[in-house]
Amino acid sequence: MRSSCRVQGWGVLGWGLLALSAAGCDQDALGLTPPFLTASAETIDFGERTVGSIEERTVFVINKGQVPLTLDVPTGDTLNGVFGILVDSYTVQPNKDVVIALAFRPADPFTYTTTITVTNNSTNRPELFLTLKGQGVRAGPCDGVVCRTSPPPTCVSETTTRRYEPIGTCEEGRCVHPYQDNECQYGCDDASGACRADPCVGMSCTTPPNNCYFANGTCENGACRFDVNNAGVCDDGQACTTADRCTEGTCVGTPTTCTTPPANLCVDANTRRVFNPTGNCNSTSGACDYASQDQFCQFGCTPDGCVGDPCAGIVCNTPPNGQCYNGTGTCTNGVCSYTTVAGNCDDGDPCTLADSCNNGTCGGTAMVCNTPPAPDCVASNERRVYNAAGTCSQGQCLYGSSSVICNDNNQCTTGDRCESGACVTSGALACNDGNACTSDSCDPIAGCVYNATSGNACTTNSGDCPAGTCSGGSCLPTPNVTCVTEIDLDLCQDIEVAGICSGSGECVVSQAPPGFTCPGCNGICIQCFIQICIPF
Repeated sequence: MRSSCRVQGWGVLGWGLLALSAAGCDQDALGLTPPFLTASAETIDFGERTVGSIEERTVFVINKGQVPLTLDVPTGDTLNGVFGILVDSYTVQPNKDVVIALAFRPADPFTYTTTITVTNNSTNRPELFLTLKGQGVRAGPCDGVVCRTSPPPTCVSETTTRRYEPIGTCEEGRCVHPYQDNECQYGCDDASGACRADPCVGMSCTTPPNNCYFANGTCENGACRFDVNNAGVCDDGQACTTADRCTEGTCVGTPTTCTTPPANLCVDANTRRVFNPTGNCNSTSGACDYASQDQFCQFGCTPDGCVGDPCAGIVCNTPPNGQCYNGTGTCTNGVCSYTTVAGNCDDGDPCTLADSCNNGTCGGTAMVCNTPPAPDCVASNERRVYNAAGTCSQGQCLYGSSSVICNDNNQCTTGDRCESGACVTSGALACNDGNACTSDSCDPIAGCVYNATSGNACTTNSGDCPAGTCSGGSCLPTPNVTCVTEIDLDLCQDIEVAGICSGSGECVVSQAPPGFTCPGCNGICIQCFIQICIPF
């Protein structure tokens, strides 16, 4: 029996001495296989490790015998705590194992090697030698650097954003984060580095093309998209269909089946009128029309058949529908029956496509009208816009339209008109009232605006005193300005005389005009090239 309770070095979870217990036990090995030791490794190479860091390894000790294996406390040089050893248990039961934890913490950038001995009671390896190796290296620029904070996203182009992973790697002391470039459908925002928001935000899509779409749609790239509503209630507008239903955005109905002809009757004593078992639906009224055949009854007529052979004289060569029935039929009980054929046909409706025979009825798929004409001009100032969805008539798609009067409601533009389907204007409105004492401008709502000005020079209507100054939108003559005016010298001659302009715009002469007298005249002197004296 062997027992001990000693430990050397430091353990996996911390430095220093760790107290362990090892229990030996009495063995009654009589008739049992003695302890047999197997180790998972005998040389443990920790490789290169940074000075001050801890690296751990484990060795499994297995007991292949039938008697418990007892281990002693490991012995050996731990090189001043560079190596540490901790035994999980000092007793190994048969066919069980225990863990020997080993640790390496280099103190300097050296190469370390030591041997630890584990004495035991096995028959094959009473001394287990564990060789421990390790190389201490100095810390690099990335030691202790944790790269777990990603840089903010950034725009690498107008339509590409770059987003970094939060976990990165250290290279030469610098964190390098993996990234992924994503295309931005609506462009990249330089301020945030992220993709711009969907232009559909805030857009309402509540006007579907027809009842075969859900009322609430979704916006994609600024345009509304509506999902088909196959459960919608609709009317395909066809008289010869029933159970109209929505199918992938189109209203379709089940073709009317005409299989209930009128009862046969006797036109006269020897003529029996027999109606075909299948008829054709009238596209206008929706009623079933049945073709009939008059049967000659040699031996007399009853509604149920001719007296005698009911098929006597009946030739079955008039099928109800020459496109979807064989031309020759067979007579049974006086009534012709025709087998149906498949293939293309013409249902007579120009607003259906891919017409084909189905159980004797010719029908096609309703034409879809969703390609309206481009807007056009119906008048010089009127623009016509066509509806997105139209209706079929005589094989042609007809689209409703609405008119828009070209008026941009801007009083400062002129010539609002329609050109090539679009509303355009000629240009800006010219505002000029011809008054030098107003400031002329245009307001989009009020139109031309003329604001009175003061202080600037202007020209008055006075011929003698044209110089003026603006005051409250009016041109007032400038006073005390020298001027020249004409006065009558006599009945036939005028003379220019200097003066000074008054505030009213008159030229006031500053000296008396020269006078004229008739020598020796005691009366009125009149001069017009010659002097005439009118005595008193």
